Amino acid sequence: MPYESHDYQMEAIVYLLDRTDVLFVTATGTGKTDTFIRLMHVVLALSKDHSLHAQASRFPPDPAMLIVCPTKALEYDMERKMIKAGLKARAVNADTVDASRKKGVCLFDKISTGVTMILLSPEQLKSPGFAAILDNGPFGRRIAMMAVDEAHLLNSWGKSLRPAYMQVGFLRARLATHPAMLVTTATLEKGGPTKSVCECLGLQEEKFHFIRRSNLRGDIRLVFREMRTGMASIRFPELKWLLEAIGCVVVFCRTIALGFRVAAYLYCEGQKSLSCNKQVRMFNSLNWSSYNEATLAFLNDDPSAQIIVATDTLSVGFDSPNIKTVVIFGETMDTDDYLQKAGRIRISGTVESKPSAIIYLSNTAVKNAKEVLASKPKASKNSRTGTTGPHLSANMARLILAPCKVKELNETYDNPIMDIPCKCCTCSKSPSPSYQPDKCDCSGCVPEPDSGKPIIAAKKTSKSSVLRKKSRK
Repeated sequence: MPYESHDYQMEAIVYLLDRTDVLFVTATGTGKTDTFIRLMHVVLALSKDHSLHAQASRFPPDPAMLIVCPTKALEYDMERKMIKAGLKARAVNADTVDASRKKGVCLFDKISTGVTMILLSPEQLKSPGFAAILDNGPFGRRIAMMAVDEAHLLNSWGKSLRPAYMQVGFLRARLATHPAMLVTTATLEKGGPTKSVCECLGLQEEKFHFIRRSNLRGDIRLVFREMRTGMASIRFPELKWLLEAIGCVVVFCRTIALGFRVAAYLYCEGQKSLSCNKQVRMFNSLNWSSYNEATLAFLNDDPSAQIIVATDTLSVGFDSPNIKTVVIFGETMDTDDYLQKAGRIRISGTVESKPSAIIYLSNTAVKNAKEVLASKPKASKNSRTGTTGPHLSANMARLILAPCKVKELNETYDNPIMDIPCKCCTCSKSPSPSYQPDKCDCSGCVPEPDSGKPIIAAKKTSKSSVLRKKSRK
C-alpha cells in the first residue's frame, strides 16, 4: 500500500473483523474506498494463514467482498483502484452484463469464483443471474464481508428514483455467512436520515459501531455566487473564465439540456481564442458508455486541458486527482448533493492557491429559500417543458441564507468540533483534508474581492452606524 493506514481506518477494520457492523461517515477524499481495500487484504491474509488469529479459520479459502455501488462511474473508479492495489475486482451492472453476454460469457459465472471484490449496482440485486449464483451454496459461503457505499442515497434514490436500492437490506439475510457490513458515506444528516438508513440496512441500535468524522473539506473554499444569466439562456458569460482555469474543471448542471447549452457556449468561446487549449466534453447518462469512459480517461492523459460538463451521474464517489475546480451551475436541491459535488476536487502535491467549489445560484434562490423556511415551498417549473421540478430542501434553504456556510453545514451534519487527530505518518506530515482552518474563508465570511457582494454575507456593524444609533438615542 502507498501509505500507512489512518487510525480511523484501522478502527473500522478491527470492529468488522470482530463481526460488528460499522457506519462510517467521513469527508470525501479521506479514504473510504481505501478502507475496503485494506480490509480485504487483511481478510485474504487470515484466510491463507489461520495461525495469524484464533478466529481466522472462519474465513473461507476464497473470500470475497460484496459492495453495492450507486453509479457506474463509481464502480469503474473503484474497480480500477482495487486492481491497482492487487485485488481481483469486477464491476457488475447492466452494461458489463450485456457486454459479457455479447461475447458469449455469463458474467455472474465469472464472479462466482476467483473474484475478490464484487462491485454490484442496486438493480442487479433482483436480477435472475445474481439470484442464480446467490442460491448456489458455494458462492454464498464465499462472502466474507459486505459493504454499501454512498448510503445516504437510500433516503433519496431508494424511495423514489431507484427502488432496487431498498433491496440492499434484504441481501445479507440471504447469505449463509451473515457477514459484517461496512456502510460508508460523506453526507448523512443527524436525526431522521441517519435513523432511516440504519433501519433500511438492519443496523440495530447499540449493535453497530458508529464513526462520525467531520464531512467538511478544510482544503476547499466554499463560494456562493449569483448568476448573471438564467438557466434557460444559451449564453453564460459568468462561466467564460473557466477556459483559462488551471487544471481540470467539472461543471455540474441539473439537466442534460442545460449541460448541452453550457458545453456549447464554452466550446464556441474556446474556438475564438488561439491560446485556449481546453477540451470541452459532456458526461451524462445519454452518452455511450464508451464515450463516458473515454472522457474519464482523458483526465489522466491531459488533465490540464479538460472541461467536463456533467450531470448527477458524476457527482457521487468518483475520484480523480486532477480535478482542481468544481462549478455547480444552479442551486442543488439539498446539502447532500451540494457536498458530494464540491467534494470531487482532489489536491495532490502543493498548490499555489486554495481550490474553490463554486455554486452559481439563480436570481430567485434567496426568495425560494425564504419561502421554504416560511413553510410556503413552491416547486420549480421549467419554462420550456412546463414540467415541475423537486422542492428545495429546508437544509439547502438554510445554507443559502446562512451568513457562514461552514457553520451551517457543521450544524446540519452534527460534525465534531475537532476530529480525533490521526497519528499515522501521512497525517503527521500534512493535515487530513477534513481539517478545519482557524478562520473560516467561505464567501459568506470572506467576500470575493472581484465579484462584489456574496449572496448572503456575514452582518457587520460599521462604526458610522453605531454613531447614528447613539445620536438617535
